[in-house]
Amino acid sequence: MEPTWKHDEIFPIIAHVIERQFQQHQRYITAHEIAAQLLQDDAAKAIIAHAQSQQSADWSPEHLAHNMVAWFSQRITVGDSPWATRFERTKVDDRWAYKTSFGHAMTYHAKSPNQSLEPTAGRREVHV
Repeated sequence: MEPTWKHDEIFPIIAHVIERQFQQHQRYITAHEIAAQLLQDDAAKAIIAHAQSQQSADWSPEHLAHNMVAWFSQRITVGDSPWATRFERTKVDDRWAYKTSFGHAMTYHAKSPNQSLEPTAGRREVHV
């Protein structure tokens, strides 16, 4: 079975959500809060809607958003994520919560509007 969504499409959006929420609240941002914000983000909503249309299981958008955040966390846990050094993590209610690492802000670069965004060091902005 083919995946219904791709890490390299949703993970930059998750990272942006964490950074935006951390800038606003200056505290760890919980997995639940990240998933809720994905449901408010236009790009994430499109990915979630596409994934939902491709699922054989009847997963709600909320379930998919939580699953995407869980995969983001899992890739960091196993040491297979370029995002690992960008964020500090702690457990809150037995789930990972994130904040921007001191000295790490994000710039997202894409060579074309259809290309996935990739993290690089610098200010947080999108270049297309």
